[in-house]
Amino acid sequence: MKGCRCQFNTSSMDCACCDMGACQCGKGNEHQCVQCGHPENCGTPLAAPDYGVDGFTLVFADCKCLFDESKSDCACCQNDGVQCGPTHKNQCVETGHLERCGSRPDIYGPPFPVGAVR
Repeated sequence: MKGCRCQFNTSSMDCACCDMGACQCGKGNEHQCVQCGHPENCGTPLAAPDYGVDGFTLVFADCKCLFDESKSDCACCQNDGVQCGPTHKNQCVETGHLERCGSRPDIYGPPFPVGAVR
């Protein structure tokens, strides 16, 4: 999706709008976002939705829950993502950035009440 301020030209609003954990590519690939810190992936598009919900969440609820291995209704992660835990069990985020859990209620919904059966 385009319509955001370009990092390389702040007067232009014709660049990609990136989710948390993703960064805009530079001029020539300005309509693309990649995982921050990996500019080598610019110019190599990933087709959606075949690659998952987002860069770190492959599916919402088909994997074993790391917080309770007797359950298998948690997110399946990809690209070294980690599950968010019981309150946001259908979301994965970049390793080391658990503060991003729950940041996209438009995609993942509101937090699950801890102890609730869903």
